[in-house]
Amino acid sequence: MKKKFKIDNGMEISIVLEIDTDKMTSELAKEVNDFWSYADYVLRASDGCVFQAVARRAAGPLLGFLMDGYSPTEAVMQLSEQEGWPRDEIGITIIDHEIPCFDADMYDVTELDAQEQKP
Repeated sequence: MKKKFKIDNGMEISIVLEIDTDKMTSELAKEVNDFWSYADYVLRASDGCVFQAVARRAAGPLLGFLMDGYSPTEAVMQLSEQEGWPRDEIGITIIDHEIPCFDADMYDVTELDAQEQKP
């Protein structure tokens, strides 16, 4: 069985993850969540769903890897090499993601008067 979760922070950042529950079993998902601090809090925020808790745990690191230029497949591979995550096939697939553009020409820049600048 596969479960899909969209993790969105209300800004221009979101990720859609698919978790294969045959590979990321409920026992393994609990183990992953329990490895990290505030496991009970994250599980409560996930309405008691260990798969949603894993999706929450994975979202930040995966988005970081994507912003560093990794492909979705490479990002998942990088995650599987991190402490607290199972090695090799972890049962997580990035289905979609939205990250902000950090190209230099995409910023709005306003010059401030010397009076407005703070030391």
